[in-house]
Amino acid sequence: GSAAATAITHPQLWTAALWAYERYPYWPSVLTLEALVVVAEGALIAWMAMLRLDRAMLVSLAANAGSLALGLWLQR
Repeated sequence: GSAAATAITHPQLWTAALWAYERYPYWPSVLTLEALVVVAEGALIAWMAMLRLDRAMLVSLAANAGSLALGLWLQR
């Protein structure tokens, strides 16, 4: 479920990020886009894995927070 949700949302995330980074400050763009992805992936995970929505949102939040942290660490 999580891998499929990521595969579904990340092409749109990167398209939106490339658009947003040219128009808005970096951190507001990152945080807004990440929040939208957490919500979208949480809904997809809940539906695909038949999890309660609150649990699916926690799975999505944990996965995206870890991914963001790793990306920031690699960027330094």
